[in-house]
Amino acid sequence: MTKPTEEHPESISVWWAEAVEIDLQQIGGRTWVLLKPDVYIWPRWARREASTFLDRRMRGRYNGPANALMSAWIELLLPGTPRHTDRTLTSFDHVAGPGNPTFVVNDRTGFSKGGAR
Repeated sequence: MTKPTEEHPESISVWWAEAVEIDLQQIGGRTWVLLKPDVYIWPRWARREASTFLDRRMRGRYNGPANALMSAWIELLLPGTPRHTDRTLTSFDHVAGPGNPTFVVNDRTGFSKGGAR
């Protein structure tokens, strides 16, 4: 439950869910789809109060666990085909033109296993 404040005088239930932020960025002349796993808190203004919960929930999300989480999100967002293959995404089937752009994406992550220095 939220703590009542001047701005939000009534106490309400706080909800959370695993989430992913999706961003497109141009890097080195190529467009990248960037995924940032997060924990969504509702209402949004309660996120500050949930900082201890968020710290516990996200603790240890490094290297192997982060790669597993990222792979799970990729599987949810791009299901049904073998890993590390190009996929063509479009909004509408059988419609060509600027109102229906086509994107080719690959699910390969930037994760790398430790190697020799």
